[in-house]
Amino acid sequence: MTKFFYCYNKNLSRYIKNKGIRYVLHGTNKNSGNDYVLYERTHELSSAIDEWQKLQNK
Repeated sequence: MTKFFYCYNKNLSRYIKNKGIRYVLHGTNKNSGNDYVLYERTHELSSAIDEWQKLQNK
């Protein structure tokens, strides 16, 4: 598993932030020009992403 998670989805990033998970940095992809938020992969982050995906699939 990679050590970091690049989040390009603003709504997902907001959800993660509301869970109290802090990001490492915010940046812009040089190739695409899209903004991203970089998170360190933790069990807490993985759980938040899993919850988000379940909410989106309802």
